[in-house]
Amino acid sequence: MWYVRDKTAIPWVISMDISGIQSFIYTIAVDKALKQLRSRSIYLEILMEHLIDELLEMLHLTRANLIYSGGGHCYMILPNTAQAKSALAEFEKESNTWFRRLFDVSLYIGIGYAECSYASLKNAVPGSYAEIFSNVSRMISGKKLHRYSAEEILQLNSRKHHGERECRVCRSTGILNDDGRCPVCAALERFAADVMNYNVFIVTSKKISDNALALPFGRYLTARSDNAARAMMDSSPDYVRTYVKNNLHMGKSVAQNLWIGDYSYAKEFEELGNASQGVRKIAVLRADVDNLGNTFVNGFKRGQDSRYETLTRSAVLSRQLSLFFKGYINTILREASLKEMSISGKSAPMAVTIVYSGGDDVFLVGAWNSVLDAFIVLKDALKKFSQGTLTLSGGIGIYDHSFPINVMAEEVAELEDCSKSVDGKNAITCFSAENCYSWDIFTGKVLSEKLALLRGFADCTSGYGNSFLYNILELLRNSSEKINLARLAYLLSRLEPNERTAGAEAVKRYSEFAKNVYTWAQSESDSDRRQFISALLIFVYLNRCEVD
Repeated sequence: MWYVRDKTAIPWVISMDISGIQSFIYTIAVDKALKQLRSRSIYLEILMEHLIDELLEMLHLTRANLIYSGGGHCYMILPNTAQAKSALAEFEKESNTWFRRLFDVSLYIGIGYAECSYASLKNAVPGSYAEIFSNVSRMISGKKLHRYSAEEILQLNSRKHHGERECRVCRSTGILNDDGRCPVCAALERFAADVMNYNVFIVTSKKISDNALALPFGRYLTARSDNAARAMMDSSPDYVRTYVKNNLHMGKSVAQNLWIGDYSYAKEFEELGNASQGVRKIAVLRADVDNLGNTFVNGFKRGQDSRYETLTRSAVLSRQLSLFFKGYINTILREASLKEMSISGKSAPMAVTIVYSGGDDVFLVGAWNSVLDAFIVLKDALKKFSQGTLTLSGGIGIYDHSFPINVMAEEVAELEDCSKSVDGKNAITCFSAENCYSWDIFTGKVLSEKLALLRGFADCTSGYGNSFLYNILELLRNSSEKINLARLAYLLSRLEPNERTAGAEAVKRYSEFAKNVYTWAQSESDSDRRQFISALLIFVYLNRCEVD
C-alpha cells in the first residue's frame, strides 16, 4: 500500500455515496415487476463495485485500500496528494455526467473526504476517529444539497427530449421500443433473466451482447456461465474484470466475490400470492438495523474508555453486518420454515423473495404469512448473530398481487417509520400504523397470548364463522361508545354453546374466550384491546379463503 512506502504522507478517508437508490429500484409500475426489481438491485450492487475498482485503478491502488462497501456507499483510505485530489474531482465529475446522461437526475454520486493522521485512525486522542467520519459525512451532505453547478443546471434545462411517450417502467420520456420501454429499462429486463441463470458477471470495454448493461467510463456488464467467462478471460481483448455472485472464485482476473441476497421462492407476485395461506395476498417488508450510526460512533466505547474505537473494529463490524444481510440471509431463509403463521402448524418453505438486502436493511416480498414469519426469523437471527446488541425494526404491508410496487414501497416505508418512532425502537408495524408494537409485545402478547387464545377457541368449538369475529372486531374498534360494549356483551352471551350438545371443553374454552375479550375491550390503557384487534386480523387473514 502507498502509505507503507511514504511514511510522511497524510492519508485521506474518502467516502462515495450513491443517492436515489430507493426511487431507482422501486419506482416502477409494470407487469413482471419482481424481475425488474431484482435486476435493478443487483445492477446497482455491481455498479458500486465497478466505481470502486475504476477509482482504485485510476490511482494505481488495490482493494487493500478499501475499508467497506455496501448499501450504495463505501469508505476508502487514499493518499492525500495533488494527483489524487485532481483524479478524485475528475472521477466524480465524469461519473455524475454519465448518471445524468443515462438516468437523468434520479441517481447521483457524492464524494466526501477528510484528512487524518495515523494517530486519529488509532483514536489516540479520544473522539478524533469519530470526527473523521463526521467531516466526511458533512461534505457529502453539502454536495447532496447542491448537486449541480450553474452550467450543469442550464444543460439540464436546455435538453431536448426525443419522443413524447413515457416509458412504462421508469416514466422517463424518450425513444421507446415496441413494448413501451426505454433502452435502459429494456436492457434491465433482459438482464433479469441472466441474473437468475448465471453467477458470473463480466465487465468489458465493448458491448458484446444485446443483454449488456452500460457502466461508467465506457464499460459494459454481461452475465455469463463459468465456462464462457473463463474463455473470455483468456482470449478476449475487450475483457476488463469479473465479479462472481455468491461463490468463492480466486484468481487475478476476479475483481471481487460479491455476496448478494438472492433467495427466491417465485419469480412473479401472483405466484407468491397463490402460495399464501388463508387470504391470497402478498406482503412487503422493509426493515433495517436500529441506531446503526450510533453503534459505529459509540458502540466500541467502554464508559469513558474510547481506545477500542478503531478503524479495524469498525471495518470488521461493517463487513460482518454486510455479510449477514447479503450472504447469511440466503441460508437463514432457505433453512427456516413457517411456524407462527402456518394454519396447520406444519413446517413449510418460506414463500418469500429478496428484492434487496445489503448493508443493514432488507426489502422482501412474498406470501403475506411467510413475510411475517420471515421477519420474526430474521429478527431472532440478527439478535443471535450480534449476541443481543443489535435490533431490527420494520413495517409490513399487505396487498393484492396486482397493486403497484412503487406505491407498496412508499406505504411500507411509512410503516417502517412508525416502528422507528417507538421508544427504544426494536419494533414491528403490521398492515397499518395502528398495529405498531415493540417486538416483546408483539411476540409475547399479540401472538403468544391473543392469537393463541383465538386458535385454542377455534380448535375446540365449531359453528363460529368469520362473521362472528368480524362483528367482534367492529365492536372493539368502536368500544369507546358504551352502547357497543353492551352489544359486545350481548353477542358473547347469546352465542355461548350448550354443554349437552357441544361438550364441557367447548363451554370452558368459550367462557375463557368471552371473559378475556370483554375484559380487553374495557382495558383503560387500550393496549390489550388494540393487541387483540391485531391478533384478530391475523387470525381472520389466516382462515379466510377468498379475497374480499
